[in-house]
Amino acid sequence: MLITKRVPFPPNSGYPIVVYNTMKGLLQLGADITLFSLNPMKGSIDIEDLNDPIFDQIKYHTVDVDTEVNVWSVFF
Repeated sequence: MLITKRVPFPPNSGYPIVVYNTMKGLLQLGADITLFSLNPMKGSIDIEDLNDPIFDQIKYHTVDVDTEVNVWSVFF
């Protein structure tokens, strides 16, 4: 089981590339992978649109998280 702070697809920057390559290596070793990712509203990824061979080989769970900072929510 891998737990990530954001969806690692597509692997287009540092953190997603590291997670992606880790999963790729584990799959080559025959591991079964379950990925649990937080999906912040800012920069949210629609997993229905993902078309990746690695994504098709894993079990995947995501939770949408509202990470917007709002000063008024502190008082009301």
